[in-house]
Formats: sequence, structure tokens, C-alpha cells
Amino acid sequence: MGSVDIGYANRLRRDGITTILPLDQYKVQDIWDHLHRHPTWIGHVKREGRPANEDEPRSTCWGLDAVLTAPHLLELALSLTPTVEEYLEATPVLYSMNAFTTYPNVAIIPGIHDFHRDADDTKFLGMFVYLTDVPTDEWGPHDLEGPDGVVRSIYGPAGTTF
Repeated sequence: MGSVDIGYANRLRRDGITTILPLDQYKVQDIWDHLHRHPTWIGHVKREGRPANEDEPRSTCWGLDAVLTAPHLLELALSLTPTVEEYLEATPVLYSMNAFTTYPNVAIIPGIHDFHRDADDTKFLGMFVYLTDVPTDEWGPHDLEGPDGVVRSIYGPAGTTF
């Protein structure tokens, strides 16, 4: 799988977040092109939702089939197994993958766009990859409150991975 990057695990413990090497523009474009050949669904996660349309650009997602077959994403997630194992101090299990969109300057959807905490399990990690540039607050950066109580906003170009 690869060697453990203790730096990543230590930064996760200290800050509650760490950036990792970004995806290059070609991989980002591969993922983008793949996803945009598949239908989107209204909401954050496709459950029993309905197909999205252009009149409702608040939050859309792709089905699991599109996400799992997207180039580079599963490979990226699995390449982090040693770091995740070091951080969790347990054998990790990849149990979910999702790809969703949020749009700048639209009404906030409570529980998705506002500050919240996921409670999937007692100890877990989420990984995010920006497929578009997120340069300012207007573009909806991911915000995270670290163990020190400091809220950090993650900005970056397409490919930023954290």
C-alpha cells in the first residue's frame, strides 16, 4: 500500500485536518469529465431523491456507481490506508464514497452548507477533493473546527485534497 506518513497522522491529531498532496489538473479533469457523463440527483447524497435539473442548483450529487467508477478517486482513498490506520489506531474500513456539488452564492441548506459535524461513527475520517477552484468565502470553502477550537476554512485550487 505504501509507507505511513506520520506527519499526516500527527497533523490530524493536532489540528483535526490535514492537506495531502493535491491531484494534478489532468486527474481533476478526468474525474470531472467522468462525473459529468452521469446524471445528478437533488441533495447531498442520492437516496430516494429525484434527478436534478438546472432550475435547482443548490446541491446535487452523483450515484454511487458514478463515484466508484470515477478515475483516481478510489485509488486515492485506498492509497491513504496506512495513514488512516496510523491515525485511527485500528484497521480502517472504507464504507462510503460520495461526490456532490455545492454552488456559490445560493441559499444555505441547513445541515449541509452550514457548520455541522458528521456523526458517522465514534472515530472516522472524511476526505474531500475540490474539483473546482475555491478561492474565497463566496465559493463556499469547507470549514472545520479543530480540537483547539479554531475554525479553519480550506481554500485552494481544483485538486486541493484534505
